Amino acid sequence: MAQYPGWVLSTEQIYGAVWKENVVGCVHVVYNVICQLRRKLKNPDLIQTIIGRGYRFVG
Repeated sequence: MAQYPGWVLSTEQIYGAVWKENVVGCVHVVYNVICQLRRKLKNPDLIQTIIGRGYRFVG
């Protein structure tokens, strides 16, 4: 996500780029990882949720 700031990436795109596996049923995995990242970041607003589309990094 940091390579493409401002781009909206779907959960399938994120999962495929990170885990390089079949993307069936990946929504909950990506959601949980995004939640963990937000907790660890000093500014959790750096990752925005775009409802119905995916996530955007605004750093």
